Amino acid sequence: MSLQDRIAALKGGLKISNTGNNQDFWGILWGRPTAFLLLLLLADIRRITPNIITHISNAFLIAGSLLILPHAQSNWVLAAILINLSLSFDCADGQLARYRKGSGSELGSFYDKVSDAVGMVLLFSIVGWVVAEQTGDMKFLLFGTLAAAGQITGGYAKWVCMTILHKRKHVEPVTDADVPLCQYPHRILLKVFRFAEPDLLFWVGLGLVTNHLDWSLWLIVLTQPPVAVVSLTYYAMQVAKSDARQKAES
Repeated sequence: MSLQDRIAALKGGLKISNTGNNQDFWGILWGRPTAFLLLLLLADIRRITPNIITHISNAFLIAGSLLILPHAQSNWVLAAILINLSLSFDCADGQLARYRKGSGSELGSFYDKVSDAVGMVLLFSIVGWVVAEQTGDMKFLLFGTLAAAGQITGGYAKWVCMTILHKRKHVEPVTDADVPLCQYPHRILLKVFRFAEPDLLFWVGLGLVTNHLDWSLWLIVLTQPPVAVVSLTYYAMQVAKSDARQKAES
């Protein structure tokens, strides 16, 4: 495929929609644009599969997380770079599967989502441990656990809900138009306050680069429990609506 054709096929991943999975500000500003650039180079190399892209994403996240441990500030900048590069590849695997139309698999989707959860546990366990050692305050160990738990709980609720809706064929088709380019700045600004999973990698990276990992952890732990409660409430309401619809249809 020519470069122009690849650009045309991949540029949909850069758009913002009102309903969809690209609802996080760091994914819009960093993850998806860098994934787009990666796939311009890699998308037509047949040996590079979506699962290989996921492997690379996981390797970057593990390496970046482990580089936080030695407490050397010189390592922290590299750790921030690797952690955020992991997001680039994490955004690229799904885009590559869609680009190749059929190269993805249910196992690949399962691996992608489960490895994201494992990566979050690893990253925030290390962050909590390091900040606790730096400050001498053991509550940061709990903060790291709460940060990971908030994201995993919300994600678990989402996929349980979507499984129910798909099983019942209650998933509504997406009909909304893409957001006009002129609306991107304020849409992105509003998404800063969602503190979605990709956004946490930005805040951890910022804490590493500025040597204020404790500030980032405070911000994350104060936002993740409310985010989890909102997610649980929203998806519970979706299941309740599906129950009512199922009852009316029977």
